[in-house]
Amino acid sequence: MARPKGSVDIRADKCKGCLLCVESCPQKVLKPGKTLNRLGYHPVEFVADGRCTGCGLCYYACPEPDAIAVTPATEESAA
Repeated sequence: MARPKGSVDIRADKCKGCLLCVESCPQKVLKPGKTLNRLGYHPVEFVADGRCTGCGLCYYACPEPDAIAVTPATEESAA
């Protein structure tokens, strides 16, 4: 049976590009962004390739409140 898939929503205008979430992601589905946000930082980008498990480690590593939202998938939605 396949592992449930999750997703990560990065709120670009709140991200300061510290990359702590990128380093904490065991599935390596976060990467440094190339564009600048309104604060002049390169916000992190989510690579939606089906590897995200929704573990939430990126959420807990992020020092910015409300910059990352993780949506873990349930067994039913993964099917």
